[in-house]
Amino acid sequence: NRFSVRVGFGFITLSPDQYITAARIHGNCDILLPTPAPGGDSMKIRDDYTCPLEIVHDIIRGKWKTIIIFQLRNGAVSLSGLEREIEGISQKMLLQQLGELQQFGLVEKRTFEGYPLHVEYSLTEGRGRKALEAVCIMQEIGVEYMVEHGMTDILDQKGISYSK
Repeated sequence: NRFSVRVGFGFITLSPDQYITAARIHGNCDILLPTPAPGGDSMKIRDDYTCPLEIVHDIIRGKWKTIIIFQLRNGAVSLSGLEREIEGISQKMLLQQLGELQQFGLVEKRTFEGYPLHVEYSLTEGRGRKALEAVCIMQEIGVEYMVEHGMTDILDQKGISYSK
């Protein structure tokens, strides 16, 4: 894994150890972006952030990423397991969203040898677990709102517990 770090008007590519060393010596670097694999697509990132929250918003924006993070809360899950648990997502969209979450260091992919091919996805110990904490808080806010507005039938259908 290598990272592109914004320095002045350009970018330099660093290994994770080089980035940590640079951050210790020079303070936090301006923008940290994982470098896409050769030939791989990368998520478009703006050049003009005014605060770190904008970066996080861009990383997890969209309908599916927070749901994927939440579904990975209990450990590694296969692609087919995620497809079963996330109602309405296509395999193509799921793979795209997982790729972007991998690109930003929130999710890791583990491929097992053999036939049929078996792949599992899990949250990374650092950034992925931190993102899960935020997603769990967002889940709690969503549950509270749904209870306040009489939408408990949806919570009941999904088996989500709540205070009455």
